[in-house]
Amino acid sequence: MLSLREDFLPSLRHPMAAKTVAIVWDEKLRFQSDLILGGSDDTELSNNRIFYGPIPSNIAYVHCSSWLSVTSICYKKENRVVLRNEFYRALTEQGTKPTLSFSPTIMVNIKEANNIDNTHTNYHILKNTSFIYAKTILKNALYKNLNHAFDLVAEKLHLGINVVDIPFKQRFKEVDPDLKKRSFDISVRSTDILVDDPMADIRFMFLSKEGIRLPDTDGRILKELKKENFDPQVINELLWDQAVIWPIGHFAFGLWAKKHIDFSMLNTVLSPTDFQWIGLKQ
Repeated sequence: MLSLREDFLPSLRHPMAAKTVAIVWDEKLRFQSDLILGGSDDTELSNNRIFYGPIPSNIAYVHCSSWLSVTSICYKKENRVVLRNEFYRALTEQGTKPTLSFSPTIMVNIKEANNIDNTHTNYHILKNTSFIYAKTILKNALYKNLNHAFDLVAEKLHLGINVVDIPFKQRFKEVDPDLKKRSFDISVRSTDILVDDPMADIRFMFLSKEGIRLPDTDGRILKELKKENFDPQVINELLWDQAVIWPIGHFAFGLWAKKHIDFSMLNTVLSPTDFQWIGLKQ
């Protein structure tokens, strides 16, 4: 429980500032809260709430973790393209339109792919194969659609599918390209791009061991990154062509608030959010 300090900057805070703020961790009480931290894509929170947050610079995407494993369904690019196309088709049929760009289109000169590549339509290349899917553990409606989409893909292509629960620590560990054994083929991940310095952040995503370590299947991405002023759209297009990373959608991370909460004094571009700028509507 947080209590308002009456003596702290009273002239700057909201005139109807909350006297107390109760921080609740009980999942059962989540939807009773006035403020809920979440993504702008969380459709379960959108009922009778308004989202307050920065521009949508976060990205949800599928990662084919086992693309280096010769025995994996993700090893051949043709397989990855077929899986991606059918995954997108399944999402679209459920009412979710996936983005065709990894980088947020709010970035200068970033464009989505023209269309989904339908050149690889020979499903026989996938015959008698299966894949391991690390089930998405987030609970909002979008992520439930993702889980269902993979079931639909397996059914349409007559593939075996083994759905497993993998702890976050293990998921993160398996972005390491030097890892010899993979415990799953496909997982859903998310990250964000720093829109105030996207060039440095994109380099960090590929080159830093502390980053998400995006893959480069044929060296073309790393060749482009060596340029002092590389073209982020080229990186975007190469990711699409390699088909290890499948963009899903861009979103912002912020606060879902019930309609009686007044955010008129809040600058959502800045973070973290100061409670002193939040009040109750008269």
